Amino acid sequence: MTNIAVLIGRPTKDIELRTTPSGISVASFTLAVDRDSSKQKDEADFVPCVAWNRTAEILSQYAGKGRLICVEGRIQTRNYDNKEGQRVYVTEVVVESVKLLPSGQKAQNGSQRGSSTQQGNYAGGGYNGQQVAPQSGNNLNPEQPQSFSDPFGAGAGDAGINVSSDDLPF
Repeated sequence: MTNIAVLIGRPTKDIELRTTPSGISVASFTLAVDRDSSKQKDEADFVPCVAWNRTAEILSQYAGKGRLICVEGRIQTRNYDNKEGQRVYVTEVVVESVKLLPSGQKAQNGSQRGSSTQQGNYAGGGYNGQQVAPQSGNNLNPEQPQSFSDPFGAGAGDAGINVSSDDLPF
């Protein structure tokens, strides 16, 4: 059986990092996820989420109120007794990884020319922030001959790869 939740939305307020008595980082927040705009007008679902350890630290540091993020995790249900002795049931997404999505305005043609986009990705082990710059054509100069080495040629390894045309599926 599979329990996977992938949500793209914005935190409704700044994410506060708390620490359990045993020293584990935890962050609880609500993610506003827009519904399909073709069916519903300006409606959103507000999904409770919880993140632990390094994921919670990354969220509290980089994902403030209104920042577009993608969270991946699992749906969890739990219950507890409140101060009045009533049983309370909670359904939430336990965040296992988060991606910080670009929230800048795009140019008219849909690309982001002239500026760079910052994107970060945290997937379990650590944070890998990347700076992605737009490409404007290739960097090959047609007037200069390019030399490329054949990774499957005779100089690569033992004797290269020999394949007859009868072995090819097309």
